[in-house]
Amino acid sequence: MGIQLLECDAPVLAGSIMVPISVESKSYDTDAMYYGAQLADKTGRNLFIVHAVHEPGDNPGLYRRLDPQGIQYPMSDLALNICKRRIEALQAEHPEFKSLQNPILCIVRGLPASRIVQIAEKWQTCCIVMRKSRRGELLGKLSHSSITDSVTARTSCPVLQIDSLSSRDAVSWLSGTTAHPATSPQISSDPARVQ
Repeated sequence: MGIQLLECDAPVLAGSIMVPISVESKSYDTDAMYYGAQLADKTGRNLFIVHAVHEPGDNPGLYRRLDPQGIQYPMSDLALNICKRRIEALQAEHPEFKSLQNPILCIVRGLPASRIVQIAEKWQTCCIVMRKSRRGELLGKLSHSSITDSVTARTSCPVLQIDSLSSRDAVSWLSGTTAHPATSPQISSDPARVQ
């Protein structure tokens, strides 16, 4: 099992399943990666995990608190270490997911919503799997929307918003393997064919 580290401008296979992770919430990242890996396995696509390095204004020092041993390292290095640990933990917990054995990881700098949309469009990802932010529901009403809502509104790529792990059949429904295939949107298992 390994992790392929992708340089910012390197090409990725078109049609990959993209999973942006935030590092702010380990459970949200794990949920999104779980669903993304499940969908990637069901459709035969690559798992493409992305993190946009950005110090949140409402949570300064986040990366240094999450990786206190690396206090002297740049934020992008800290983010890389945090993301690798989260991926490795999920790999150990779910060795049955083939897409998790060698996922593609991309660490970029910039505002998360903007960078996620740019990367999805540039590399023609099949779909984006994101955990719905509860923070966005409260703060979105007061000042701004969540990153998930912003990405959904701004991309032409389909976005699968995960609410919780209580509905584990969402990926089965999306990939058309449930009892209701007539109402299920289909994602082609052919990686060369991006819908």
